[in-house]
Amino acid sequence: MEFKARLDEKVLERAVRHILFSEPEMGWRWVEIPRPGWRTRQNLDSLPLFMLVESTDPQEELGVFLTTPSDPGADPLIQVRLFRGVDDILALKINHVVCDGIGAKEVAYQLSEAYDRLLRNEELFGTSERPQDRSMRPIWRKVEMGKRWRLRRTALKVIRKPERPTSKWCLPFTSRETKNKRMSLKRFDSDRSRSISDHCHSNKVTVNDLFLTVLFESLFDIIRPKQRVPVTIQVTVDLRCFATEAGQKVANLEGALFPRFSVEDASDPERFLLDVHQFMEAQKQNDSALVCVPYVEMTYGLLPFNLTKRKVEEEYEEMVKRRSLPPLFSDVGVLDEGRLHFGEIVPTDCYLTAPLAYPPMLIMGLSSYQGRFMLSIGFCSYGTDEKDIDRLFDLMDSKLPS
Repeated sequence: MEFKARLDEKVLERAVRHILFSEPEMGWRWVEIPRPGWRTRQNLDSLPLFMLVESTDPQEELGVFLTTPSDPGADPLIQVRLFRGVDDILALKINHVVCDGIGAKEVAYQLSEAYDRLLRNEELFGTSERPQDRSMRPIWRKVEMGKRWRLRRTALKVIRKPERPTSKWCLPFTSRETKNKRMSLKRFDSDRSRSISDHCHSNKVTVNDLFLTVLFESLFDIIRPKQRVPVTIQVTVDLRCFATEAGQKVANLEGALFPRFSVEDASDPERFLLDVHQFMEAQKQNDSALVCVPYVEMTYGLLPFNLTKRKVEEEYEEMVKRRSLPPLFSDVGVLDEGRLHFGEIVPTDCYLTAPLAYPPMLIMGLSSYQGRFMLSIGFCSYGTDEKDIDRLFDLMDSKLPS
């Protein structure tokens, strides 16, 4: 969040610390011994949650902060920095194991509300004494019994006969070392963003559909797959939308869909956009994203942590070996300007970034604020050429409505 006015750093620090009371899981830490799992910290008051950083180059400091890995066993699960130069930049970094993009927005809204209340000397909102279930179980319990059985059968088919991607795709890389972490951003100004939104409205598709379509078209140009060989993209889906009033707002409740299209499908761009839209709508109506719940339960739920970890690592290594690691696209939606006011101060710009991905993974995030769209990709420039990231952004830019 970028501000033209100065925030009160002392009030902000108190507001940040209150997040641990409204969202107690943010105060947990990961332990390996004697038994792997999450434990409540005993020294919450001494956790370094907030810091004021005065700098002549706050954007550079911001980049370093966002790309510095955090250890869930040692570092706080939420870290907040106020970078002060000519303007103020407020940055929240939340560990993805406890929070997805939707949850990150909710934390930002809570921080804004706490700051407002403290300025007005009002009582801060509290938290429930009972621990909240932040897993997928509350959502799963809301699913009709017939759908549960159907989703379990689908998950079992995937486990018994996993579908191997036929397209050889992963981000080009020269090394898998996680050095020189970078965050690349692609901003669209108000006029361009309005053209994109108008195009979606006139074609009766979502912004997510359009950006996903353009990502497919750009990957076809980069990969140049063989005829009739489909390319797969993972698309995150908020599982909270499948069950009313179920699932905590601050939690990691992402499912995924796996649209697959070949270069022939994109021969007619307008038709291709409608095909992508129809695929996404059909999958959502069929609750296909919920397959991940029984899949995780049957694949990993009954295994000890060490075996689960080894299985995930082996599956990842196999995908890298085949160079068939599909990119991931995540649309976290609109950041609500009405819920992001710090006293009388409102951010002039605000965005969410995708999690930093290690070579050869590609994770692209999309968010919008005040009608302006922003794309982000986190990567390691030691093993991934930044020109490849720039080329992907340039290709998408050229294919989006102007």
